[in-house]
Amino acid sequence: MTPFIGQGDYDTRIKKSREFLTTGNKVKLSIKFQGRQIQKPEFGFQLVERFKNDLAEICAPEGTAKLIGKRLLITFTPVKNQKTNMEKPSLRHKIKKSVSSRFQVTKNGKVLRESSLTDTYVVKNPKNNYAVLKAKN
Repeated sequence: MTPFIGQGDYDTRIKKSREFLTTGNKVKLSIKFQGRQIQKPEFGFQLVERFKNDLAEICAPEGTAKLIGKRLLITFTPVKNQKTNMEKPSLRHKIKKSVSSRFQVTKNGKVLRESSLTDTYVVKNPKNNYAVLKAKN
């Protein structure tokens, strides 16, 4: 994002950031100064303050905004007391996105394949948190 971002683009960034923060993820705001814009860094700091105020109820900044080269960087984390409202995507939801277009997924995370007539189920691998589809014996 640049310090002179349009209102529609800014609203889209706020909406996407709100989605990330409500699922428990961090948001890194990076403002890129182009050309002579670096001579007026206060516009970037004003944009950071505007961003903070718009998302104040669901996030808190980690430290202060830092100007590194031609970029102004700051990271936002979700507020701890909002933890009850956070909706982490379940393993079933992740599987459903990738598999549901081809197979039927049950409530328990089982994937039913019509062509092979065998049930498969999802096992969470503790080493790397990836889902593995295994055939039911």
